[in-house]
Amino acid sequence: MFLGQKKKLEDCILEELSKGPLLILDLIQKIKSRVPGVTKQGVYYALRVLKSQEVVVLHKGHVSINVSWLNKVNEYTLTAQHHYFSAQQRSGDVAALQDGEKIKYYFTDPSTTDIFWNHTITILSRIVDPVHPFIAFDPHCWFFIAGDNESTLRDSVNKDGRSYLVAVNGNTLLDKHIKNEFNGTESQYYMAGKKLFPSENYYLNIIGDYIVEVWLDTECEKRMQHLYSSTKKYSDSVQYELQSIIEERGKTKLVVSRNIKKAERLKKKLLKFFFVPTN
Repeated sequence: MFLGQKKKLEDCILEELSKGPLLILDLIQKIKSRVPGVTKQGVYYALRVLKSQEVVVLHKGHVSINVSWLNKVNEYTLTAQHHYFSAQQRSGDVAALQDGEKIKYYFTDPSTTDIFWNHTITILSRIVDPVHPFIAFDPHCWFFIAGDNESTLRDSVNKDGRSYLVAVNGNTLLDKHIKNEFNGTESQYYMAGKKLFPSENYYLNIIGDYIVEVWLDTECEKRMQHLYSSTKKYSDSVQYELQSIIEERGKTKLVVSRNIKKAERLKKKLLKFFFVPTN
């Protein structure tokens, strides 16, 4: 896909879905306006082909790109870039950061932030020795509920022989709901039941000397906090509400830095909650 000069119907569908999930009926209208003569049946057939190839996911009249497929494409791209482009050509990339340097990014919604966030962690996982664990702090680890990006990331981290460690502030019903996503050894989860960092909207990842810090939009985070504190029973409607929160517009900042002293200080603060065998 995306290689020929003449676009296939499947390519047009993926281009539309690259902007976000759609109602199937809305997608059909968009494709009809782009491709003269295409029929509703033709779009449905193309969707069935993409679904059989595990490229898209269909659910309750909606269609979205399968995040697992997206991660495979991303992994292929990163591998190809590593072998085909020199370090000089990749200057400005997070992989080129020196101690004390940082790069800032800004996004318009948490969902888009999460995609780039996972992309960044994938890059760092490739350049940092697996002896260094992936350490995360989140006010609440909503990523496992709102989509399958995080489970794919966890599996990728563990596949490399790297520990996947997550600490959260909360211990609400929704915080406890994702405990089964962690096996207690390669992947571990700690619920503090109190604030580990002052800011309500602050998220943190550490891999080796690299630090990824995210400040979620404050209004978005308030809605997230309210959902976590008020939910008494998990249901599909809770998942849907969480997904709607992360798709709302709101300025989010992501900072990638390389800082040996700061990374060691943050590791010391968080690693005490986990068991990590020494090699």
